[in-house]
Amino acid sequence: MECGVRNAFPPRTPHSMIISSRRHPLIQLARALHSGKGRRENGLFLIEGRNAVAAALESEFPLREILAAPNEHELSERALDLGLPVRRVESEILAYAGEAQTATSILAFGELPVPSRGLEFPASTLVLDGISDPGNVGTLWRAADAAGMRGVASVGGADPFSPKVVRSAAGSLFHLPPLGGEDVAALIETLSAQSVPIVTAEAHGGQNCFGFAWPARFALVMGHETRGISPAFAAAASARVSIPTFGRAESLNVAMAGTILMYAWAQSKV
Repeated sequence: MECGVRNAFPPRTPHSMIISSRRHPLIQLARALHSGKGRRENGLFLIEGRNAVAAALESEFPLREILAAPNEHELSERALDLGLPVRRVESEILAYAGEAQTATSILAFGELPVPSRGLEFPASTLVLDGISDPGNVGTLWRAADAAGMRGVASVGGADPFSPKVVRSAAGSLFHLPPLGGEDVAALIETLSAQSVPIVTAEAHGGQNCFGFAWPARFALVMGHETRGISPAFAAAASARVSIPTFGRAESLNVAMAGTILMYAWAQSKV
């Protein structure tokens, strides 16, 4: 597929015309956004499902166009009120355009944020250090949002704008957009320059998270599912925290562990 957004969006046809072909340029564009290469080339990513699209609309996240089934009205009307173009698509073609196993009634093209350096990190930041499973990344994003964290940064691992992560985050990606696009060394340098302590999550040997004195500002680092925290983050950490276990399980899933740690922090503020 040719790259470049300018050619991806043809002149709008009348609202009453329904897209009924898999070869339509917008359907081909949606399919291209299933891959990281397609997202980078077009500067867009795919938003699937009512919850995610609703959150994007409510957050006024930059969107390019909406694809909706003929019988979808609520979110389509909201998008039109915001001045966004809405194209009607046959349900079978819409299912083909999406990446999810379960068909959806609405898709949106979101604009990829332009990576920027020199960001001011908020008081509480979750850092995803090479977490590779999209479901874990999306679940952690959702948990960070629910626990009241103020930012999420992801280095390495699953693309935060992949369809699976966007779906798993259930709209939280738009409440907490990714901070920066830095590598590990650059992120550590930025956190150090802003005097943000790094707290790493460890399966064993760290301070009990339920008695830990969380700093006023901190970056909680969750490591890769099997490799754990990268050596650079481990060396830069000012504290290590662990979740006590009382049974025979060796450790917890990273998304479950991250959720518990963030709620331990949230509870400590009450």
